[in-house]
Amino acid sequence: MDRIIIDLETTGIDCKHDKIIEIGAVRIDDYGNREEFSTLVDPGVPLNHIITDLTGITDEMLAGQPRIDDIAPEFCSFIANAVPIAHNASFEAGFLRKFTGFEQIDWLDTIVLAKIAFPHLGSYSLSNIVEALNLVNEAPHRALGDARATELLYNAITTELSHIDKGIIAALIEILEPSYPVYGDFLREFEPEILASRYLPPQIKQEPQDELSQPDESYIISPERIKYLLDDEDGLRKYVDEYCPRPQQREMALKTGEAFNSGSFLLAEAGTGTGKTIAYLVPAALLAYESNSQVIISTHTIHLQDQIIEKDIPDINKVFNGELRSVLVKGRNHYLCYRKWYNAFNENDIENPIFMASLLPWVAQTVDGDVDVLNLNGFERREWQKFSANAETCLKGRCPYFRTKCFVHKIRKKAENSHLIIINHSLLLIDAMMGSGTLPSCDYLVIDEAHQLDKVAEENLGFTLSFFDHVTLMADTKKFLGQMSKLATFPGLFNNNISADNLRQKQDIVNDALLVFDDNALKGDLMFKAIKDAYDYYHESNGTIAKSWRITSKLREEDKWIEAETLVENYLLWLNELLQIIKKVMY
Repeated sequence: MDRIIIDLETTGIDCKHDKIIEIGAVRIDDYGNREEFSTLVDPGVPLNHIITDLTGITDEMLAGQPRIDDIAPEFCSFIANAVPIAHNASFEAGFLRKFTGFEQIDWLDTIVLAKIAFPHLGSYSLSNIVEALNLVNEAPHRALGDARATELLYNAITTELSHIDKGIIAALIEILEPSYPVYGDFLREFEPEILASRYLPPQIKQEPQDELSQPDESYIISPERIKYLLDDEDGLRKYVDEYCPRPQQREMALKTGEAFNSGSFLLAEAGTGTGKTIAYLVPAALLAYESNSQVIISTHTIHLQDQIIEKDIPDINKVFNGELRSVLVKGRNHYLCYRKWYNAFNENDIENPIFMASLLPWVAQTVDGDVDVLNLNGFERREWQKFSANAETCLKGRCPYFRTKCFVHKIRKKAENSHLIIINHSLLLIDAMMGSGTLPSCDYLVIDEAHQLDKVAEENLGFTLSFFDHVTLMADTKKFLGQMSKLATFPGLFNNNISADNLRQKQDIVNDALLVFDDNALKGDLMFKAIKDAYDYYHESNGTIAKSWRITSKLREEDKWIEAETLVENYLLWLNELLQIIKKVMY
């Protein structure tokens, strides 16, 4: 079937209020023959200078051009029965539906396809993709120029997908086709293997790594070794370009070594230019490597983590002949939970097939399960929580994938056999307070950027419940209860020790809960509304605006807050009732 790649330039981004000023399209048949369509369109309104600056299109250029009503029949005839394609297709679809009557629902979106074919790109804007893939756009922000660039992107996507595992193609079809048949038709061109339609990624390859020997608790870091590494010609200066010894750095390194040796605390303030990272890494590396010990290093910023793991430790490791082992460990929610993924993949009612399809190629190839390599927007970050690992839902040793496909287990094993473990303050605090088991037991800790620790503690050690959390919790719980009710219809699926009567009782409990579920879930909606009303009332009364506010004893006496507090209690009672229902059903 023919394909038509479409791009529009408009007076703004809202099809309800803005108008089309340029149309560009490229039509391609099954034999590769191309036709192009391009026209300026008089919108009947003056252009905003921002649009003129972006596109180069001026009011003078549009004067005397056809109006959209005049050009619509010709353009719709050009589209005919071709499959429409666009970069961010909902934009083009919305404008064409309003101004030309083109009602085609099934579009191929090159953003969706690019996320599947190139999951590691830093951005999916057309300009950034063109640059990243070394494509050409001779006229950016002009309709025909962008349509031609989208054509090149589409060709790059098809080339990439032609080399992808056929099982992944089959799985993508299974995920997308029920809701988006146009993607199923497109992907079938890559000849998926039917036998691999239940394709799931292979087992995680456990990298063989020597275990650390029994630590030498009598080891003492030699001050002379620290001075040698920092000052001598055969120390760091031999391996690190432009490295220069610094007296303040040497002083801090020696003090750090003393603290390690004595098991005492050291609080050090190092000004700019001190070289504090090397100052604590040198004694930490000596201690960890030469005594088979471990040192945890906690930072606040990702930038410093990257610097330590990608530059500073590799530089120091040259002194140790590359035998100093280090690992970057993140919080559980950064890693994929394979059990959640598998369960979602096997459900017939996948909630967000587009997002799940965009994750699949990455899931199939990732070696560490770290989602941070993907460029997820805010909505996708929320969707990611459905697949991320967390302590509350972790089955640990009872999980069927614990030893084969658990990324948290893998990173923990790697951490157990590493000399230096790099983490951030959030993980340090959460692991210490909640015992989530991501970090191994360790006697030595360095906290860099420690002035941020109290702020991170405030953010991470409190309890947070957002309206989105409430909505997600209610949806997941209702879905779970519905599944339990269906399963109870088939006693043979349960342990033989459970009698049919007992099973029916459990089913009745679940069904009774489902009958009143929506009414009870509304308690959460009312709670959040009351809290917002109290927030608005407080700030209107005080003439202030702030993102957060402290609940004082005076505020607790206000009617608005008393109402909110009552609704909070009602909501918590409902959550406790749900917990008791689930316990009755599960045990």
